[in-house]
Amino acid sequence: MIVTIGATRVTFPKSFEKWLIPALPAVTSMQIIDVDLSEALAIDNDHVSRNGMAFILPLKQCLISLYLKNGDQEYIKNSIYCYSNFKDLLIASEKEAAENVANLARSVLQNGYPFGDEYIVVARAADRPGPAVLVDGKHRAAILTQHGMARQPCVELKINSRLPLFSWLNSP
Repeated sequence: MIVTIGATRVTFPKSFEKWLIPALPAVTSMQIIDVDLSEALAIDNDHVSRNGMAFILPLKQCLISLYLKNGDQEYIKNSIYCYSNFKDLLIASEKEAAENVANLARSVLQNGYPFGDEYIVVARAADRPGPAVLVDGKHRAAILTQHGMARQPCVELKINSRLPLFSWLNSP
């Protein structure tokens, strides 16, 4: 999906369309900026299916970061549980979940970032200063941060956080 806002034109992955299409009316600006991913917050949707809601946490506290840092198996267990609820993202075993992370890490480190013009996407409230919240690319961000490459260009969406759908931007 190609989106142009102002002078910035970005191609978003198909997997991000479910979030982006309803968000577009609330986006006030879009630009590519450098973000220190180690300071970013993330929507930790690895818990969403089990707990009924996602948490906004510092990236370093998300399950993918803990898995990359010290092998915390909670990420792998939650991946199987969460992704089994999506027909197009079936992960059958802990081994397959671990292989998926290893393959993504290998791709990011060998091919560089961004690869194929697919940027990590962050959102910020348009009406007040606040931290970047990762809305797409949490796994890539965790991999880059873990390998000492935390400052990266990202697509920044400024969003009208006064709309009920985006009130979560006011929580950090």
